[in-house]
Parts: sequence; structure tokens; C-alpha cells
Amino acid sequence: MNGEQASVAIRPYRDEDRDAIVTLAPRLTEGVAAWRDADAVAVAVRGWVTGSLEESDSDDHGVLVAVRQGCVAGFVTVTTRRHFTGQVDAYIGELVVSAEVEGMGVGRALVDAAESWARGRGRCPASPPPISAGRPRAGKRPARRKACGSARSGTGSRASD
Repeated sequence: MNGEQASVAIRPYRDEDRDAIVTLAPRLTEGVAAWRDADAVAVAVRGWVTGSLEESDSDDHGVLVAVRQGCVAGFVTVTTRRHFTGQVDAYIGELVVSAEVEGMGVGRALVDAAESWARGRGRCPASPPPISAGRPRAGKRPARRKACGSARSGTGSRASD
């Protein structure tokens, strides 16, 4: 962290947030292996994000937005799905913050909000937010979360911050 803490409000996605969120989505392409087709990665990322926005009004899918000084500073998507054991869990799909607030606690605030969203539906995120293995800053800081009484940590590739 850079020492500064961003003051943000976390709220559910609104249609007027769409353009700002789609503009942030390319951060999910950062750190992808150079041998991957950059255009294909960009198309996949856009599909993940726009798909999440289209599903945001369903009961089993949420998009939460961080707003700082009247502007979208980040977002997280969360959905529920049945685990192979039969339990329905919540999972974070995408987690992105703008470069301007990176390292200022916005990602943590979004994850906390996603966990609250899940608990409010009787679910607990079964896995922490994934961290992009290609992002040097993210690689130094494994995600550590405590929810539903258990500590978890992990890494992945569909998140930024």
C-alpha cells in the first residue's frame, strides 16, 4: 500500500456505471502472459465484465461499485454456484480498481462488500478474490480474508488490486 487510504462508498451497480466499468475492465488484461493473443484476452475480459453487468439484477449475481469523489473507482462481481459437494457458495469473478486508487484499500473494501453480499444471502465466498499472478504488486501480497469464521488465502488470474 502507498500509505494513503481512499475514502470510497460501495454500492450496488447502476446502469449509469456501465461505461466507467467497461473502461476499467482492461485492467484485467494486465499481467497476462505475453504469448497469449492480446486481442483474444481483451475480448474475453470484455465478455466477462459485460456478462456480469447483464446478470447484475438477478438474485444470484451481484456487481458492487466503489465510488470515490463521484467517480467509479472499482468494481467487484460476485455470483453463487453449486459446489461439487452440493453446497451453494458465492464466488468473486472480477475485482478491479482504477490505477489512481491502487494500494489504497479500495480492493479490500470491495471484497468486504462482496462477502457481506454473500452472507446476506446465506452464502459465504468459498474462495478469496483471485489475484493476477502477472501483477508484481499483487504477487507480493496474497489475498487473506476472514469470513464465516475461517481464514483463507489464494491466487488466481481474474482480479486487479
